[in-house]
Amino acid sequence: MTKKEKVEKIKYDVPDFEEQMKVQGDLELSRRFFETYKIKKSGASVPNYAPKNFYEQFYLYKNGATYRLYININNDWKYIALT
Repeated sequence: MTKKEKVEKIKYDVPDFEEQMKVQGDLELSRRFFETYKIKKSGASVPNYAPKNFYEQFYLYKNGATYRLYININNDWKYIALT
């Protein structure tokens, strides 16, 4: 046997780095998408509570034909009329 015959190339079965980053990015996007389901406070009265986390800072208001998105900014509720 010659030296050339003794040398073998070893190929490791390691996933591509770019593929791993794509999968991680997809998982992060999915996680953030599902976190938005926490924003589900709504009602027919104006919000008057103090939000305890980020998701409680948003409130959907519906009263008859009036639709508003309330947002808590610096402990003050502001709204945007939705049409």
